[in-house]
Amino acid sequence: MANVTFYYQGVDGATIMQNSVGEDASHGIINLYDRNKNLYWKAANANTAGYLNINMGSQVDVNSLVLVNHNYTVMTPNGIGIKLASDDNDDGNYSAVTYSIGNSGSYHKCETGNLINWLEIFTLVQSKRYWRLYLEAMGAATYQQIGFILLGAKFQHSVNWNFGDGQRGYDFGIETGETIGGHRRRQLNYYMRRSWEYTFEYIDETHRSNLEAFLASVYSSFYPFFFTDEESSGYYVCLTNKNTDLTHLNYQEYNFRLRLEEEL
Repeated sequence: MANVTFYYQGVDGATIMQNSVGEDASHGIINLYDRNKNLYWKAANANTAGYLNINMGSQVDVNSLVLVNHNYTVMTPNGIGIKLASDDNDDGNYSAVTYSIGNSGSYHKCETGNLINWLEIFTLVQSKRYWRLYLEAMGAATYQQIGFILLGAKFQHSVNWNFGDGQRGYDFGIETGETIGGHRRRQLNYYMRRSWEYTFEYIDETHRSNLEAFLASVYSSFYPFFFTDEESSGYYVCLTNKNTDLTHLNYQEYNFRLRLEEEL
């Protein structure tokens, strides 16, 4: 059983350039900045391998990548793949690179667990400004498509949540109306939205500091992010807390409660 982990550092302040894959006129590179998974970037050239150069603006600690709402598929015999590399000289020329995902000779292939949202975690933390995401050709007349990119360091809660206090929720978006004559109508606005509530107990100063860094990055309920639960299942979510209060239990010991809601 894994601890709850948040992947929340995006490319909001980065500059992204594409090479041979280009950008579709109606689905430009700007859509990779907005954290809206339903407004996606789409390549301009079908079945073309290429890459996205990502200038983070300053050196950033990175040990995880999430491609949110992508269209990579698991194909027979091999899936379509990606590679991620950092610029060794960190000058934007990419004359020498270090691969965190894949290698110079092969792409890391999409697997069943990577469908829709593709999470990759690598052990070695790289602190670099310039990154390159390589995209394998999709085959036939298929264009690469990505809703949003998260690139940064993960926030893994160092303690697990109180299992006697957590909640799982399912909202099916049912809207009910009633006429003057008493006839009811029901409308299904969306299929299912999941929610989670966690209470983390007796966290220390390091955990509190990591929590504050996370909240400062997503602005509480403003920015969506990706998280994995205790079973390592991943979801694209947003906080519903406008305020996150910490209960001060003892000196440098706190409790806090978070509610997450799935972004559809």
